[in-house]
Amino acid sequence: RYRAQRHCLAGLAELAQLLSQLKPSQCLIYGHCPELGDTPYNIEPEADLRTLLKLAKDAPKPTGIHTRNGKPVIGRFKENFKSGGLLFIDRDRNPSMPASLETSDDEAFFCQLDAVVPHISQCERLAYSSSSSRVLRKGIPVFEGTPSRHYWLQLADPDQSLDEIRKTLTVASANANLCFAESSSSGARLNRTVLDLSVYSAEREIFDAPPHVINPLKCAEGDYTIANVGGGAVTIK
Repeated sequence: RYRAQRHCLAGLAELAQLLSQLKPSQCLIYGHCPELGDTPYNIEPEADLRTLLKLAKDAPKPTGIHTRNGKPVIGRFKENFKSGGLLFIDRDRNPSMPASLETSDDEAFFCQLDAVVPHISQCERLAYSSSSSRVLRKGIPVFEGTPSRHYWLQLADPDQSLDEIRKTLTVASANANLCFAESSSSGARLNRTVLDLSVYSAEREIFDAPPHVINPLKCAEGDYTIANVGGGAVTIK
């Protein structure tokens, strides 16, 4: 259950400023609800929304805008959200990734992605450590291995569907031989690539606030940096 507010940003520098102000109890949602504009609204779990609307269990998904005590309420359904014109890239640590696909830093990672999205390494991007990578014990990251990094780029087509982006990146990653397999806890085969493709849905939560930690753990400062200033937006096709 959330209280949501749309933020209109002029560019990646303003996004970096917004990220630096997040509190541990806050998160981002990839998209926004265009019908509500800048009006604050509540996002309710589907079960709570069905109870509010007195819906039968077999009733259709309650998409759209509803009200509770005169205030707008929606469910966190993909149908309620639209992309905000940004591309999020999650470079997550994965123990199953072959060593041949590991990259040493942001620049090497984006040069690798040039095979998926031509010239993406030259586009302006915001980069920073994920929340989990900021957790320290005695000044050393608690989670071992390649640090998890997050990136944002502006889309040349701000109205491009995230479903289309996910499908395009999935095929292009396979063609570039940047995919690998891992097994789920049930033993099922899962196809993965060097970036997390599951994030490309407009209702997706992105937990980029500083983590809540207690002694002896510490939280590192956010390391928000913008590379290739003036490099322009990325085209996904």
